[in-house]
Amino acid sequence: MFILLMSGAPVVSAPPHLVQALASRVAAWTPASVSRPAALLAALTDLGAHEVIGPAFIGYADSVAGPAEPATRPLTGDDAPWVEALKAACSPEEWEHGGSDIAGGTAVGVFVDGRLAALAGYEVWDGCIAHLAIVTAPAYRGRGLGRAAVGAAARAAVQRGLVAQYRTLDANAASVRIAHALGFVRFATSVSVRLA
Repeated sequence: MFILLMSGAPVVSAPPHLVQALASRVAAWTPASVSRPAALLAALTDLGAHEVIGPAFIGYADSVAGPAEPATRPLTGDDAPWVEALKAACSPEEWEHGGSDIAGGTAVGVFVDGRLAALAGYEVWDGCIAHLAIVTAPAYRGRGLGRAAVGAAARAAVQRGLVAQYRTLDANAASVRIAHALGFVRFATSVSVRLA
């Protein structure tokens, strides 16, 4: 189940067999009530909910703030060993949320001391949205390298005529700060509910 908070009442997407059971509950939901994961999970456990992911920031930019970062460069297939080393340095969850495939030519990296320290890329959705991903090696976090990489990837996407999309959990304050620093404007907040 997916819940989108923009302005006013939450917009809910759910499997057809749950629509009737959810109708009266959704009518009483507010952005504040949906933004409390523990309470939302408790309210939906009887419908098979077992995990709530979010709330999450969804922001868009059609231009990227700040100067281009000279330390970044596009990644190619030759960089695959460096990408594998970065993947090994991150947890599987970190890689799942922020890792990028370099085969599509949309990934950029930041190297420090000969190692790939941060990787950002994007996937094109519906021919117009560049859905960004960013991951920084744990040993290099807090140095602005993630911001440099994702800023370069977002600029490349915008130069291609795409609208850059940045998504991150609201709980990841550092990532939300990166989004704001690059000029992403919150369009909505999302909450996902995993069902059994």
